[in-house]
Amino acid sequence: MKVLRTKKIDKKFLERGMIVELPAYKLEPGSVKGGKKFGRYQVIVLGVYDGYLHALEIAGRPRADVIAHKDVDLFAKKFGIKHIYALGKYVGVDIPKIDFRRSARRVYTQVIKKRLEIKVGYRTFIFRKLPRFIHLQDVGFGSDVMRNLYPKPGDKIKLLSGELATITSGYPVMQAKKSDGTTQTIKHHIKLTDDAGRPTFLETKGFKI
Repeated sequence: MKVLRTKKIDKKFLERGMIVELPAYKLEPGSVKGGKKFGRYQVIVLGVYDGYLHALEIAGRPRADVIAHKDVDLFAKKFGIKHIYALGKYVGVDIPKIDFRRSARRVYTQVIKKRLEIKVGYRTFIFRKLPRFIHLQDVGFGSDVMRNLYPKPGDKIKLLSGELATITSGYPVMQAKKSDGTTQTIKHHIKLTDDAGRPTFLETKGFKI
């Protein structure tokens, strides 16, 4: 994975799958991260629940207790990728939704480690100790991963007009056939995923970042 750009956002907008940098998280008394009181973390957001941010720590320089950037590419292939559509056309990892109504230890052992097969990097952060503004990161993957953001021929897409059209060609140039038989090139779109994992594609006007 490669960071393409960043955007400062309010922490209240954190959502599952975002890749963010926490610029100045205040560590607990006695904790040490580089001999400083504040730690800088790059993480994949799993969710916010009961006053805690649940996340996976990632890093460009491999360490035994974090997830390397090259392994984030493997996650993207395994789980898919998604648009962070509320804040612009940023790309995140489509990590499955997790039920956090259990202890952090059970979340790790029963869900993250066993079901998702992620062995390292699970972190919890006290939400109120996070700085108000954090950095949302837009990331790029290889074409074999990025094409998962695009519908495949035969999929349906809802056009700006409200009409449903059928995709005739996908990545990298997307075209759709309308009910009157004409073909339209789709320049901007987003991919949404419901709780059951079913994708929905919508044409958009594009985003101003």
